[in-house]
Amino acid sequence: MSNYQYRQGQFDLLTLGAQASVPDGSGDIVVTHNMQKSPHVVLCQLTETNNYTLAVHARSTTTFTVRVYDADTGSAVTSGTVDFDWLAY
Repeated sequence: MSNYQYRQGQFDLLTLGAQASVPDGSGDIVVTHNMQKSPHVVLCQLTETNNYTLAVHARSTTTFTVRVYDADTGSAVTSGTVDFDWLAY
């Protein structure tokens, strides 16, 4: 996973990265953003060919959580690696 941060002063303004992880049993992937504050906005873009939907449903001062859904069935994806890029600010 690569992670890039743009800083001004003591707090990060923008963080972005690429994630390749296997969802847990609930379909969740926890991403560490290292912003030292809870982001106002998190954007995720799938970078693979599977028909998945990504939904950010939790944000904190160190992480955010993405739930992965199969867009065809609506069920949570709980196995296999999911690749996506993300941007938090």
